[in-house]
Amino acid sequence: MEIFNLDDVINPTTDIDEGIVDNIKADGITVRVGNRVMVMSVTDEVSLPEDDLKKEYEEKLAEAKSQTNEIIDRHKSDLNEAYRVKARELDKKIKEYEEKIRERITIPPVSREFADQGLSVAGDGRGRIYWYFNCVYAPKYVNNKRIDPKFAKRLMTPICIEIRANSDFKVENIRVVKIIGHQKFRHYHSLSNSSDCWGDFTYSGVDVSDQEKALDMAKKSLVVLETINEYSLGTRNPRGLSRFDTIKKHLLDDDAEVSESDNRTNTRNARSGIESTNVNQNLAGDVGVWSVD
Repeated sequence: MEIFNLDDVINPTTDIDEGIVDNIKADGITVRVGNRVMVMSVTDEVSLPEDDLKKEYEEKLAEAKSQTNEIIDRHKSDLNEAYRVKARELDKKIKEYEEKIRERITIPPVSREFADQGLSVAGDGRGRIYWYFNCVYAPKYVNNKRIDPKFAKRLMTPICIEIRANSDFKVENIRVVKIIGHQKFRHYHSLSNSSDCWGDFTYSGVDVSDQEKALDMAKKSLVVLETINEYSLGTRNPRGLSRFDTIKKHLLDDDAEVSESDNRTNTRNARSGIESTNVNQNLAGDVGVWSVD
């Protein structure tokens, strides 16, 4: 779109010149009567009447010019205001489209291989994505003491690790939620109905731009949940789980032996696809977990 400067395009002072009145000369009068033409020529000049006529013409022309300029200025003002209104509307539309572009992110794909491991992804329409990893909450230790596997089976619960990432695919928050509905799952390190304590585990700002990175982060989070830190509890009696004091009564000595049958999962968990209490072992390698003060 080409934009013109109104003052350059419309400039009445260059189009209307009062000086043209000076060029008006009374050279004579020609009168046609029928097929005859009578020419009256100037034999003498009388300056006073002509000057008066010029003055009158100049006054009329100045008045017409003033009126014309007023009309032009008014239209220029109207055009400028219309332009400003359209410019503001255009700026608003541009900002709205830019905002939509920022919010519209491409959701990373999840292959069948990763979906089979429990990974999925969704966008919220506001520039964030959510990775979901279906897994099993299976605490194995309290501090450095192992929980008796026969008792630990009671704690095993299907859960979902929810990883929230911003438009740059950097982690903002991680929560433990229920598989159905994704409401908050309360466990021993839940701080509230919306947040969890992760101890020394650092996740903020970690890149989860593809399925490999997201699954790795989810598995690391799950490994952290295997250990209950007695000194960083969020609640001692989460709903649906055993009291923490009860768990402490089922800790094994360091030299205690565990039989294979003790590790074998029960029928109910087997129907859910949980093969054994070691289902989460070696998921993400070495992960820093809770600090013990």
